[in-house]
Amino acid sequence: MALGTAWKPAPREIGALACGKLSFNRNTPASSSSASTLARIILLLPIIAALAKRVGHESGSPAYNGMCLAAILASYQIGAAILPANAPNLAIAGTSEMMYGTVLTYGEYLGLQFPVMGFVKGALIVAMTCWMFPAEVKGLAGGSATKPMSTEEKRLAGILLVSLVMWATDFLHRIHPGWIGLVAGVLCILPRVGVLPAAAFNDRIKYGPYFYIGSVLGLGAVIIDTGLARALGGAVLPMLNLREGSDLLNFVVLSVMSTLAGMLTTNPAQAGLTVPLAEPIAQAIGWPLKAVVMTFAVGITTVVLPYMVPPVVVGLRIVGVEFRVAARFTLALAAAGVPLLVVNYAWWRVVGFL
Repeated sequence: MALGTAWKPAPREIGALACGKLSFNRNTPASSSSASTLARIILLLPIIAALAKRVGHESGSPAYNGMCLAAILASYQIGAAILPANAPNLAIAGTSEMMYGTVLTYGEYLGLQFPVMGFVKGALIVAMTCWMFPAEVKGLAGGSATKPMSTEEKRLAGILLVSLVMWATDFLHRIHPGWIGLVAGVLCILPRVGVLPAAAFNDRIKYGPYFYIGSVLGLGAVIIDTGLARALGGAVLPMLNLREGSDLLNFVVLSVMSTLAGMLTTNPAQAGLTVPLAEPIAQAIGWPLKAVVMTFAVGITTVVLPYMVPPVVVGLRIVGVEFRVAARFTLALAAAGVPLLVVNYAWWRVVGFL
């Protein structure tokens, strides 16, 4: 299938993809390591595509491309500012905890990353979309009346709401976000309580992300135990020209380094390359170890080219947006987002993190 050819999934396929029952094997470099982003993209894009057509923008038109690209990139980039929302976030958190005992909590991560790299960057995506893909609403066709929520939908909404509250208050109760997510998942498949049949645990759950997280953690351990992290740190630090006391410059350099690492490894795997360098970098510039790890997390919020995030490539194929169109948008968005690094650094200074 050509990259610019749209694949229109049937409703059954959409639901199966979101649940992880149907594997995406249409020669697309999708990675189960970004399953949460992939699920959001799979669920959102048919809605966005239908909305674009409803207001008069056919497939392939600039307005259609802009709406789809905004949904795709917002799904990943805003999610990168929320700890459980993307697998790369969890890989960074898990690797830092395994290597150094440094725990990243949901509330702290959200407070440091979301105001700028989530909220402001989301507004930037909207502004860049309106600038690069200007269009007017051509017409609005009538739509069908919405149906009230079913009992299962209400139960699922309740489970998600409680989970969100527990995640947001983990700095009070100290329950790890992973345990909260696990309990929520179990509740979803419990008879009478959940929304899925009990057989879904065996039939619909994809186990690939577990092997991915395990491989990243194992790779990090090997890098540390073999002394490769120390060797890499000795080779990389002189090139970065990091200096103790130059906090703003250090913050920008480390953020950009993390983004460039994603161009070498793709974002799902960059934790294995960057986090092992956190300790020698922290010692060289006099920062707390957690601050260096959090700065690496800032770097994963930027997408320079679409291939860096496999679910983005999947989304492009679903809606038929050409790679060259997406690349122009991601490059422009990455360039426009550079000043946000300074804003994010200022935010960290305001809240006393740096």
